[in-house]
Amino acid sequence: MDTRARQQEAVLAFGRRANARPPLAVLMQDAVALVTDILAAELNGVAEIESGQTLVLSVSRTDRGENPAEPAVQRCSLESADSMAAYALKTASPTVSVNLAQESRFNDPFLRGLGARSALCIPLHLNGRPYGALGVYRTEPREFSLDDVCFAETIAHLLSSSIARIKLEEELHEERETKSTVLELVDAMVLALDMDGRVITMNRACEEVTKYSLEEVRSRPFWSLFVDRDELELIRGIFRNSKVNKIPNQFEGYLIAKDGSRRKVAWSLKVMCTGQVQSLILAGVDQTEQVETKKELQKARSLADRATRALKDLTEKMKDEPAGAARRSRSSVAAQPASHAAPPRETEPHPSQPAHGKPKAARTGREKRSSVRWEYPYRQWVAPILDGRIPSRRDFFEVQCKDISGGGIAFLLSSPPEFENVVVGLGRSPALTYFVARVMRVARVEHGDGIGYLVGCRFLARATLAKEGRVGAREE
Repeated sequence: MDTRARQQEAVLAFGRRANARPPLAVLMQDAVALVTDILAAELNGVAEIESGQTLVLSVSRTDRGENPAEPAVQRCSLESADSMAAYALKTASPTVSVNLAQESRFNDPFLRGLGARSALCIPLHLNGRPYGALGVYRTEPREFSLDDVCFAETIAHLLSSSIARIKLEEELHEERETKSTVLELVDAMVLALDMDGRVITMNRACEEVTKYSLEEVRSRPFWSLFVDRDELELIRGIFRNSKVNKIPNQFEGYLIAKDGSRRKVAWSLKVMCTGQVQSLILAGVDQTEQVETKKELQKARSLADRATRALKDLTEKMKDEPAGAARRSRSSVAAQPASHAAPPRETEPHPSQPAHGKPKAARTGREKRSSVRWEYPYRQWVAPILDGRIPSRRDFFEVQCKDISGGGIAFLLSSPPEFENVVVGLGRSPALTYFVARVMRVARVEHGDGIGYLVGCRFLARATLAKEGRVGAREE
């Protein structure tokens, strides 16, 4: 086989070797070994750049059996005048030396010390930046033909292209790994879709919410899996608009999970362009809990509005009470320490038990209120009036209310009340409104884990906590 045919066969063999994607160090050694064999050289070298400015040249000797000996290593600066490889990288072109001892462009005592007399060095560049060099060396002065130089340069170009491709693949792999790690750390759902809306990938948060694995949804249209049927045309229209206008879109909709559950999600849709490749990035935040919380707040506001209306009706009712009711209430009220603050929470035995003496038994019977009642599921303050006296602040305690009307209120006790009259504090501390009320009805009811007593009271008059320490009832 002639020299040209051997060179072509070597180029083909190296191309196949590069496509097998061996490690870079192995690929560089394969390249220089091919050139050394075809050009019948006794020494070869591979140079690489370390830390930006240091050139490391490793030179190996081969015998007829092509078994490499222990390599010799030279380290020098890229600006060194004592290195043929540094000179080749500086000129960015193949460098041929027929006799290293007579070379005037550079001085390379390292190669001469290894017995090299003639040399061919091919620089390697990646993206316009120096990367390394390949060198073949003979032990006697000898010229390298133009075909020799072209062959070595062809192998070097194939090597540079392969190195660039391998490094790009490594960078892409690292980038994907980084993006994947970041996506797994975020709480938002993130999906990558092709321009037809088919799923390419999705993060773990999306898998957890949708109950689908990536393999179950890959290459399937987003709207055929996750979109509510009533919103299908709207969502597809948003996707079409994003593809045409290339502008981000934000929208809300219901996501249908694999188990049929519905989640309210706020979505952001953006078109991503990388060269000629386009894709859609869809990020979603689950709003279901916020929506439920908003509903609960609206419900609480509705109850508060109803309670406010009940208190307003109660005030109007008290204005219409005859003056005699107020006088009767005042005759049964005794002195109490002055206080404008809310009574403290009861920490002792239930205060409905009399301190001394036994008051009249509470009345029982049917519901006596004729005015409209509203649910009033709040805790309020009450204090029993025993022996015609208003108790001290420490005798006020909280009760769970059930309903309220313009004429009265109902609350729960753990035992039957042994008082007939009671002071009720309505509202929130420190702005409490006090009323004197009479127990009209007591009913035994199931409450919580046991039995309780629902106490229905009728308002008699507005009560005030006077500074002189007495409670007075007055007509509004």
